[in-house]
Amino acid sequence: MRKMSRGRPTAREILLGPAACGTRDRLDLEEEFYARLWLPNGLTKHTSAHRLDDINRCLLECIRGLWPDELLLGLDAAVSSGITTIELAEALRQEGRQFKIIGTDACIEGTLVSYGGQFHILCDGKGRALQFELFGSAIGNYAGTGFNFVRRCVPVFFSRALLWLLKRPSVRGIAVPSVKPTRLLTKRWRQEPDVKFVEEDLFAAPTSRGRFHIVRACNVLNPRVFSRDQLICAMENLGSQLKPGGFMIVGRTNDDGTNHGACYELQNDGTFQRASSFGEGCEVESVLLGVNCLQLSSEPCSRP
Repeated sequence: MRKMSRGRPTAREILLGPAACGTRDRLDLEEEFYARLWLPNGLTKHTSAHRLDDINRCLLECIRGLWPDELLLGLDAAVSSGITTIELAEALRQEGRQFKIIGTDACIEGTLVSYGGQFHILCDGKGRALQFELFGSAIGNYAGTGFNFVRRCVPVFFSRALLWLLKRPSVRGIAVPSVKPTRLLTKRWRQEPDVKFVEEDLFAAPTSRGRFHIVRACNVLNPRVFSRDQLICAMENLGSQLKPGGFMIVGRTNDDGTNHGACYELQNDGTFQRASSFGEGCEVESVLLGVNCLQLSSEPCSRP
């Protein structure tokens, strides 16, 4: 069994290490790892345990007593590490509900590429490097700006140059890497039988319509990241997967850790109506109340 390093957690330690999932130490290490894992879109998979507990309570209050004889189907969008999806499953189980949840994210599948024992690269599903590990030290593939750039540019660019060199045809036959598939999720996903995680683009046309009783979209419908048209596209895609009378909860977590948002019921005409709110409410409500999930645009969504 490999010991966790004293520095920043590496992909090998978090994704391939011992699954001591029930300990606080394990959750802390996962939180630190995903907070430093920069994705190609410039964002991280930062999340933490119990971050959305009050949002889950609001959602449960909205659906309490509904569909008592049905298997509750839920969709959780942009799940990051998946820890809050598993907590939603635990909350539903405590309510005595029978359920299945699909957790989606744009970056779930990955590979760990190893050149010998000292140089490792964590890649996303498209082969893009997310983290390097050089002589046991984790190096996120992000140079940053300002002071961070001065501090990080040498190890980041050295790792990129080393990877470029190892991929050259003249070297490829000598340095053959080992490649191991992995999933960019908390280790706890293996222990949750009622949750399935799949990689899915928020802006791609949904593969199913009118399937889910609940949809949760937290810390993803961000007007500082997406344009109005992109928000509408994402909202229509998510809402079209709800059954009429189903609920979508939209929330955001501020820097101080407080949650704000609202829960909306899908009407028979494809529009949303607010059922309840929490904190300061939903910052994108004016956009959401203007969409119609029965009239999806035929034009492809523009991606950020």
